[in-house]
Formats: sequence, C-alpha cells, structure tokens
Amino acid sequence: MAKNVWIGKNKDEETRIVGAYSHFPIIGGVLVPIIVYLLKKDENKTLSFQAAQAAIYQLIAFVILIVLWAFILSLSLIISGLGGLFVWPLAWLFNILILVAFTLYALYAAYKTYIGEYFEYIYIGKFVKAHI
Repeated sequence: MAKNVWIGKNKDEETRIVGAYSHFPIIGGVLVPIIVYLLKKDENKTLSFQAAQAAIYQLIAFVILIVLWAFILSLSLIISGLGGLFVWPLAWLFNILILVAFTLYALYAAYKTYIGEYFEYIYIGKFVKAHI
C-alpha cells in the first residue's frame, strides 16, 4: 500500500489537472473522481489518491446535505403553522451555508492539487492513504 504517494511538488501536468478536476464538486459530482480512480489506480498512485479522497469527500458531503435537508423538512412539518414559516427560511439558509463551506473546501483542494502541492483532506486523506 502506498504510504508516500507524493513527495515535493508535483510537476506532472496530467496529474495536476486531472487531480484538480477530481476535486471540483460542480463538474460531475462524485462520478468524475470515481472514474478517474478506476482508470488511473494502477498507473498513477498520486492521481488515484487524489481522486479517491475527492470521491469519498463528495459522497460524505452529499449524504450530510441530504440528512440536513430531511431534518429541515421534518422540523418544519413538526412546527407547522406560524412557527414552521420562520424555521423553514432559516434552516435553508443554514443548509446553503453548509453547502458553500463544503464547496469552498473542495475548491481549495482543487487549487492545491492544480499548483502541484500535496493536499490531503482532514481524516479522509489518512483513511485513503491507508487503504489504497
């Protein structure tokens, strides 16, 4: 298993560009990093590492957003009437802020990967490094 998947600055243009695209949640969501991982897992450990952690991060973000949305819907139905009218916009605002935070972190990962620097998501990077 690859422990040192990246040493120093990465100068390989394909690895930097495809790795950066893998982190973009806007372009293909979780599908792009999974495809990149499956295509490159045997020939490029650095790229497969970036794609695998991007896929896991985006999947976790998607699940968290769905759970929050379901919680918001349930809460607004429980607090029906006038109280529900006040909860709904605030809850959606909170959900949008969480989405923006997830997206900004993924864009930061894409930027770091694109400029050739090593990037590892908190917790996810260590998990992926131990399993690929």
